[in-house]
Amino acid sequence: MAGQPAPPYATNQPCYGSDAGGNPVVVLFPNTASTGTDLHIYHILSDTWTLFPLSAGAGMPTFPVDGMAVAADPANNVCYLSGGESTDAIYTDTLYAFFPVSHTFTTLSPMSTPRAYHTSWMTSDGRVCVAGGSNGIGGTILDSTQCYDPGTDTWEAENTSFGHLPVPLWGMAQAQTVPDEVWLIGGSMAPDYGTGPSANPVLDSFFWDSIGLTWTYGAALPYPLSLASADVQNGELYLMGGVSPWGPENIHQRLRVCGAQAPVEADIWLQKYANPPVVAVNTPFTYTLEVGNNGPSWANNVMVEDYLPPGVTVTLPTVPMCTAQTGVFTCTLGSIPPGGVAYVQVQATSVLTGVQLNQAVAYSTEPDPDGSNNVAAAQSYFTRQPVTAPLIFDVTPSEGVNISPTVITITGMNFQAGLTVNLGSQSLAHVRRNSGLINAIVPAGLPPDTYDVSVINPDGQFDTAVQAFTVYADTNPHLYGIFPEEGTNDVPTAIIIAGENFAPGAVAVLSGTLPVKAGAPFTVTLSGNYFVNGNVLISVVPKNLPPLTYDLIVVNPNGKYAVLPQAYTVIDAASLDLYGRHGDLWTDPHTVRAGDTITVGATVRRTGGLSTTLSNVDVAFYIGDPSSGTPITIGFGSTGPILPRDIGVATTTLDLTGVPPGFYDLYAVIDPADQVAELDESNNILTYTLAVLP
Repeated sequence: MAGQPAPPYATNQPCYGSDAGGNPVVVLFPNTASTGTDLHIYHILSDTWTLFPLSAGAGMPTFPVDGMAVAADPANNVCYLSGGESTDAIYTDTLYAFFPVSHTFTTLSPMSTPRAYHTSWMTSDGRVCVAGGSNGIGGTILDSTQCYDPGTDTWEAENTSFGHLPVPLWGMAQAQTVPDEVWLIGGSMAPDYGTGPSANPVLDSFFWDSIGLTWTYGAALPYPLSLASADVQNGELYLMGGVSPWGPENIHQRLRVCGAQAPVEADIWLQKYANPPVVAVNTPFTYTLEVGNNGPSWANNVMVEDYLPPGVTVTLPTVPMCTAQTGVFTCTLGSIPPGGVAYVQVQATSVLTGVQLNQAVAYSTEPDPDGSNNVAAAQSYFTRQPVTAPLIFDVTPSEGVNISPTVITITGMNFQAGLTVNLGSQSLAHVRRNSGLINAIVPAGLPPDTYDVSVINPDGQFDTAVQAFTVYADTNPHLYGIFPEEGTNDVPTAIIIAGENFAPGAVAVLSGTLPVKAGAPFTVTLSGNYFVNGNVLISVVPKNLPPLTYDLIVVNPNGKYAVLPQAYTVIDAASLDLYGRHGDLWTDPHTVRAGDTITVGATVRRTGGLSTTLSNVDVAFYIGDPSSGTPITIGFGSTGPILPRDIGVATTTLDLTGVPPGFYDLYAVIDPADQVAELDESNNILTYTLAVLP
């Protein structure tokens, strides 16, 4: 390479952008190993290097910096530099914007947690996200993620968009295969930087499933590796360099990645609301429809068909691409990008009294991986006389602990000035009303119970939300059960813990006895420990636990705890099981009309049995429950070979000639003849409600 000398070993991550002439460049930032404060700029078209001296000043990092993460936004020609370790071993929470055209920096809002040796990336909607890293020498290795919005210069709460990583990790390689499918490869779990076995690098790779919204394990590395770089080329994920105590350093290897080429499919979802839900006949009200696209591809030719209840007519749509016919309201919404949402508001009236259900369906021309979220309904109650009494729609939060006051928010309608709010028979203080919102304070010291919440207007009219708020005591938690009750030890497993008197900050622990060590106790504190409410806690069981049946212990921050004996079983990953998830029974096309001939398919998932390959798995398809009644057999299909921790697809055809419009329950039975010895046969049945349109 011509020009100035190429950068020394171990300069920081690159910034990809364009110079003042629009030519592509790569900018490298100095760290302590590079022994300088110059920017190294590589000009791709001319294959040359140049240096740009930096002088310390306001609004820029104090170089050199180690362990800084760089996320490049080529569309806006800006790079975002986050965190890092300074020369005096201080780990920072800083975020800077770097502009390749001017070689200048801008200081942005800091992260919630200092971190270095982490990774960062840009999302499809233009946000900057960070993951993992360390918060100091000898400090905590992080499993948290956090995203930054450049449009508002704000960070969301940690773990909001991408959750916790499966394990705390620093020094991992990162690459993106399709939009928002982020791969993290290798890395280290050691508390300090080091080489050799003390670095404790890992074999793992995992990626963010942008459809399932979870971190999923991918292929294992041939040997542990940390501090590598990664990129995707022609559908394959390449690793370059890195440190490994059990293999060569500065290596080049590659992993074939399923999904490096984006599938052309779009998960359309639909939600529907009626406002107000209670209204007098011949009085205008509004239906609101939200149509979204979970991706991964653009959804084109998006349509909504709204089937109006008897007596309801449309008076005013807010979308010009909508047409109304007798009983049906149809909207052509065009294209929706991944993560995008379109809104339709329909003003209507009813001439009939009583409860009416309005149903709608949304679809596009792209294959839809999950049809269960394409149908939505809104219920309205039409009265003869106008409604003047208060109506309560919701009370949040729905619970509190009686050692401190709790502020509740009541949403609804017809709230009048001077109203009162009762919790059971007790009138609440500090009530504030703002149109359809009421804030009130539930006092401390109430007896534990579930209470009705009532709103009483000054004219005496009232509404009551029955059993709307639960008061918990500052006592021991109680455990009712967990789901699932078992999992294999080759991957982490998220569990939902049900009980009562859980407090924010509660921690779940598994405790068992190792028989090979003469009854030696074995305990592990679970990760995650996400507090949903006083009745639900979500935790993650780590992988590689000994196959045992464990007691579950939940400990509140005040030290009070509960034990659920023999609650969770860790299964040896060599035990094979076939299963399906919600959405794994589907049709192609998703939007079906009477007279069509369609494909019915089932996705078969495999866990365990890590030393064998299944040649094929049979699947039987039915209309109606095959375990009861008189189901109609659609047909049979068979998957191809299914590797360990892989999936297969079985399909058959369904001729809808002569089938009247309506809703039909489809069933698929995996391995109906029990040819595969499985750990659990109860998860082999999939269901799907098929909507056949006229």
